[in-house]
Amino acid sequence: MLEIMEIIAIAMQKGIRIYTVKGGWQLDDSIRSEVMTMVFAMASGIERDLINKRTKESPAVKKLSGIKLGRPTGPGTGKLDQFRPGNVKRYRKVA
Repeated sequence: MLEIMEIIAIAMQKGIRIYTVKGGWQLDDSIRSEVMTMVFAMASGIERDLINKRTKESPAVKKLSGIKLGRPTGPGTGKLDQFRPGNVKRYRKVA
């Protein structure tokens, strides 16, 4: 939230005004603009927190339902298995 406020404050100091076509509002040096900026910053903070919460809940739900999380173990499950030492020797040029 502070980053957004800082960016907008710098824009206001430089005389930059921010306009939106769709919403029909502008950010300038008025009180209304400061309030709108705070609302936008709060909304983005809430959205970030909700995304973080969903990201943490998903693995927990999968784990409870019995789905094994993480990379599979054992030979033949990795993308680089074709390059294992035994296979690499077959592809080396004999000097």
